[in-house]
Amino acid sequence: MKKLSFLLIFALIFALSCTSTSAPASEEEPADTAARAEVKEAEPKDDLWVLSVGINEYKDNYFPNLLFAVNDAKTISEAFKKQEGLVFGTVNTMLITDSDELTPTKENILAGLEFLQDAKPEDTVVLFFALHRLIHQDGFYLMTSDSKYESQEEDGTSTLINFQEIIDGLDFPAKKIIILDTHFPKDSVNIDEDSHLAIFSACSENEQARESSLFGGGFFTASILEAFKLASTGSNEMTLSDLFDYVSGRVAELTENKQNPVLNAHGEMEELVLGFRK
Repeated sequence: MKKLSFLLIFALIFALSCTSTSAPASEEEPADTAARAEVKEAEPKDDLWVLSVGINEYKDNYFPNLLFAVNDAKTISEAFKKQEGLVFGTVNTMLITDSDELTPTKENILAGLEFLQDAKPEDTVVLFFALHRLIHQDGFYLMTSDSKYESQEEDGTSTLINFQEIIDGLDFPAKKIIILDTHFPKDSVNIDEDSHLAIFSACSENEQARESSLFGGGFFTASILEAFKLASTGSNEMTLSDLFDYVSGRVAELTENKQNPVLNAHGEMEELVLGFRK
């Protein structure tokens, strides 16, 4: 009898020891850091929408043709596309250049703004221009491939794009960046802090946005591409402010301070993440 009691007690102790092991980690909360990182990486990312415009050839002889504007537009689009799956979910791109199906006429460029309006409020929109610009009677205009400028006529700018038309076409909820490989007079357009809009331009007032055969593009665009070539899947995020810091220093160096980029952005937009960097 005593022997039987001893065996029962031993069996009970053995059973309790088997059921006291820790419970498995919940699938919703991975037990190790690597697993948590994989779950975070799998989370849906916001999308990016890029409309890139480059014009080399102009019908109006008022402005000389450019050499590398089309190449700038294409390479900028490619640089942002490489951030697909990293910073952004889907990167949607549209090219409007001399060598693409959509040529850079006034009508096509303004119609291209409709492509960006598919962006969701949490998405990011980038609109890039490499072209000539014109300041006329305190107004800021973009020259299109079919523009004709008649300075003596009241409607001499009717075939140009008033930059305010671009601003008006971006009146939808999203984070928006206009990148201009040309000069932008910041006083020509009022940027509302609530518009979530930033304008990043190639040079300051009374300066010229320069091209270089060495880089096969504008110094400004080439410097942006350099910044993105540093991009990797590393841990450091490259914000719009970081991009500006790199590009402004690099362009000033390359041009011996003859060209100095300008960023017009409010605090929230400055911290917008555009890529990863080493």
